[in-house]
Amino acid sequence: MLQRFKLGTKLTLVVALALVAIIGVAAGGYLTLHESAVGSDAYDQSIEDQRLVGAVQAPELYLVEPMLVANQLVRATSSATIAELTNRMRVLKAEYDTAHAEWVTQLASVGDASGRAPLRDALLEQSDIPAQTFWQVALDELLPATAAGQSARAAQILDGELSVAFEDHRTAVTNAAALAEQQAAQQRADAKNDF
Repeated sequence: MLQRFKLGTKLTLVVALALVAIIGVAAGGYLTLHESAVGSDAYDQSIEDQRLVGAVQAPELYLVEPMLVANQLVRATSSATIAELTNRMRVLKAEYDTAHAEWVTQLASVGDASGRAPLRDALLEQSDIPAQTFWQVALDELLPATAAGQSARAAQILDGELSVAFEDHRTAVTNAAALAEQQAAQQRADAKNDF
């Protein structure tokens, strides 16, 4: 069939086919780069997961500083120091509530099909349940005991319920952070494989 075409026509067909192949490869490469480029959904989700890891490990959602303040309260002897630490504990609670509400809003649209629902649940539920217990014990039991000068009772609360709630929360936060890091690594690997 090609024998009836002149040599110039055959060469034109070969060049045209080569150009179509090059354009096809270039278009595929462009689409892959576009899907994983800065500003793409995959990139934005990876960045958001990294922000989430930072927020979980930051003071707002991780009860390290409130536990430190609780320890300081139990050991405080002056009423001025107790008042200052009591105020700090209340500020930390407000910061926790604000950060938690921001992530509830941010992750509200995450569906089960996205693969991010386990991360949402780990952060917003599994780590929050012991956190709420911690805050309830700290605000309703520890602060009144320290304000009344009941240092033995305050130490008992700190070493008992408060420490248990903190450890449960710490375990849940560690699991949430590991899950976020795992998902971010998977997204980066998927983007690299697509490229």
